[in-house]
Formats: sequence, C-alpha cells, structure tokens
Amino acid sequence: MSFGNKLLIMGGCVVPLMVIGAAVGAFAIKAPSGELWEKVPQIHMILRAGVGTLLGGSLGAGAAKIYISLHDDEIHL
Repeated sequence: MSFGNKLLIMGGCVVPLMVIGAAVGAFAIKAPSGELWEKVPQIHMILRAGVGTLLGGSLGAGAAKIYISLHDDEIHL
C-alpha cells in the first residue's frame, strides 16, 4: 500500500470522526459548572467541542491504523 493511500485512509477515518466527536461533545459532554462558565458560556461550548474532537480524532486514528495494518502487504515487525 502506497504512502498516498495510507494518508487518504487516515484522513478519511480521522476527519469525519473529529467532526462527529465535536458535534456530540458540544451537546453531550458535561463540563464543570461555576462562576466562570456562567460569565463566559462560549468557553463552556468550546471546551466540550474540543474534548469531543480529541476523542473522535483518537478513535479515527486508531481505526485507520488497524485498517492499514490489516490491509497492508508489507510486514511490520
């Protein structure tokens, strides 16, 4: 499998899961409550979306690595 194909697979797995993770995180992940979050609610949303993006990107990278290792013709030890 060429390097270009590996990059396409990585991008195809990571980017959509990052977007989905950001959307889910913005609405589902609970962030701390307190005076700061009440004063600046945008930070609250950015924090939750950022966490979702990181989690989604990590899942996508892991899925792409597994897919590439299963479908790659080269042997990696």
